[in-house]
Amino acid sequence: MFKIVDDEKRIEDAQHKFIKKFEPFIDKKISVNVGHRGDSQKKEVSWSSKLGIWMLLSKEKAENRYWNAFGIGEPSKGANVSIICEINFPSRGIDRSIGGAFVTDSSGSLIVVHRGKIGGGRKGIGKSLFEDNYRGEWIAIDENGVETKVALVGAMDSPRFVRQVSQFVFEVKRIKDLIYAPAPKQQRAIEFREEFEGEKVYISEKDKIVAKCDHGSIVNRVRFRFRASGFQGWK
Repeated sequence: MFKIVDDEKRIEDAQHKFIKKFEPFIDKKISVNVGHRGDSQKKEVSWSSKLGIWMLLSKEKAENRYWNAFGIGEPSKGANVSIICEINFPSRGIDRSIGGAFVTDSSGSLIVVHRGKIGGGRKGIGKSLFEDNYRGEWIAIDENGVETKVALVGAMDSPRFVRQVSQFVFEVKRIKDLIYAPAPKQQRAIEFREEFEGEKVYISEKDKIVAKCDHGSIVNRVRFRFRASGFQGWK
C-alpha cells in the first residue's frame, strides 16, 4: 500500500522538487490580483502556454502548509483571477483538512495525491461533487495505520508529471462547471469492450502507477474526439 509522507524535511524537499518540475514550462511572470478565501491579494503568477495554466507555487510554508494554486488561461497584467484548483501540502505530519499530500510506493517513488477537497464559493461545490464525478484513478494510502482513499494526481518521476498535474486542474474545472451545466440530450449509448492483443508482459508497480496517473488525460482526449464529431452526451 502507498504510504503517506509526514516527515517535515521530506515534505519540504518534495515541495521544492514539485516546484522545479514546472520551471522549464514557465513562459513568463504576470502580476495579478488573486481571489483567495474571500479576499484578493496582489501576486505574481507563472504562466505556461504549453500547459494552458497559471500557477502560484510556494517556496516557503505559510502557517501549516505549502500553498500551490492553479488557474486556467493566460491572465492579463493587473487582472482579477480566480483559483480553479489548489494542491496544498501540510508542512509536517498528517493533516486531512489539507487537500494535497505526498505518498510513496514500494520503491520509494514520490506520488502526488488529492483528498478531493475543492472549493470556490459556489453552492454544491465540495468533496462530494468531486467524489461523484472525478474521472481519474483512486488509490488507498496508509496514514500511519489509517487507510484512506485519495485521488491520484501525478507520479513525480514521470516525464509527464507536469501534464498530469495540469490535467488534474482541468478536471477540477470540469467538475465545478457541472453545477451550472444543462442536462445533456439523450443519445444512443456507445459501448466499448477492450480486447487483449499481443503478448502479456510484466509491468512494474512504478509503470502501473504512471499509467493510472495518465488515465484522466486519455479519457479527456477521447471525450474531446467524441464532442468534435458531434456527440454531446459525454459531459
